[in-house]
Amino acid sequence: SVNRYWAIDGSFAFQGVGEREWRVESYARARSMKRLQYYGLGNESVPESRSDYALLDRRIGVYGYQRPVGWLAIGGRVEGLWPRTDSGQNSDVPTVEAVFGNEALPGFKEDSRFVYVGGFLNVNYPYVRSERPRRGGDYVLVMGSYRDVSGTDHSFNRTEVEAQERLTILGTDRLPTGHA
Repeated sequence: SVNRYWAIDGSFAFQGVGEREWRVESYARARSMKRLQYYGLGNESVPESRSDYALLDRRIGVYGYQRPVGWLAIGGRVEGLWPRTDSGQNSDVPTVEAVFGNEALPGFKEDSRFVYVGGFLNVNYPYVRSERPRRGGDYVLVMGSYRDVSGTDHSFNRTEVEAQERLTILGTDRLPTGHA
């Protein structure tokens, strides 16, 4: 990219279709972003604290799901992550260390390694395999745990909830979607 970002991604998947659709995919990904913007942690962040940092995001994992019924997918992911943060490379913006100092940046420039284990439920109704749905909803609940295996003590749990509701108004070609 113009910011000298790069990404490489590879995967290999097996899947079965039919009444009990399933998929298992192994993957490896790496991406480098050298001009990410940072404003601080939490509700105290302000535009005046704009700074930048670099992120090297590396991961390898396995993902899979099965649909016991067409509208419900149950699955999980196991992943190894090796993130690396460093000083940003945008000469127009100060680095995060210059604005915040290292004590206000937990985990910054540490060689943390994580193992992620998580599961998910995906309700997609009505389920249509071969085309984009024209109405209905897509609801996802993901629960996972990031375990620090490098001894830097940055383990945490994460829960994600996402909902999309598709509405047909004045015909099937108009598709307003609510997303939260």
